[in-house]
Amino acid sequence: MGANSREDINYIPAGSSGGENFGWNVMEGSLCRQEGAGQPPCGDDSFTGPVLEYPHQGRAAVIGGYLYRGPIEELQGTYIYTDNGTGLIQGFQFDRETQQIVEDSFVDLTKRLVTDAGELRNMAGLGVDSDANLYFTSLFGGVYVLDSVLLPGDINLDDSVDLADFATLKQNFGTTGSEWTLGDLDDDGSVGLADFGIIKEHFGETAQNVPEPASWQLLILSTPLLLLFRLRHARASCS
Repeated sequence: MGANSREDINYIPAGSSGGENFGWNVMEGSLCRQEGAGQPPCGDDSFTGPVLEYPHQGRAAVIGGYLYRGPIEELQGTYIYTDNGTGLIQGFQFDRETQQIVEDSFVDLTKRLVTDAGELRNMAGLGVDSDANLYFTSLFGGVYVLDSVLLPGDINLDDSVDLADFATLKQNFGTTGSEWTLGDLDDDGSVGLADFGIIKEHFGETAQNVPEPASWQLLILSTPLLLLFRLRHARASCS
């Protein structure tokens, strides 16, 4: 749910009798929107805050969402949602006891899903079938089933994170822009050390878990990349 400034996801326990007050229209997520006569003040104890929220900033409307129970083991127990305006597909695990997002459980699937036809954008809804497969529907008429996810760091989509992916990242290192560039694994608009960190973390992983070249090879090849970063940083500091 959301309005003019941000989108938010809320939680109602299974045993609840209902009636939770998420603060609208005094609050928009955790943002104080308006206060008026006869309404509780912003941040009132009677309000139930969001589990997760994000500002619009090019995004439009959160489309939720299902707790994944399908065949992809990596995503088991992950609440998956999308955004109507951007094609964003993300998820997290939620601890019902603490009613908090589980630490380090956040996953961004936006760049890890590839369709065999069409494009995952302007999603209108999600659904599941009797086998717990997750489906996405698009305003452009497409219906997509989630049957696999790409390895994080697998830039060239060959089911392994290896030296070829590092070479692509090195080639595009320092590239920035509004359009996605091969190597921008964290989707921050640039190819940099954070993206290298993703490859380093997952280096050697394959779809079949077959051992890849030793990580010392990546360490050797990363040396010129770090030097390149320092050189560009020095130039930027002097300009």
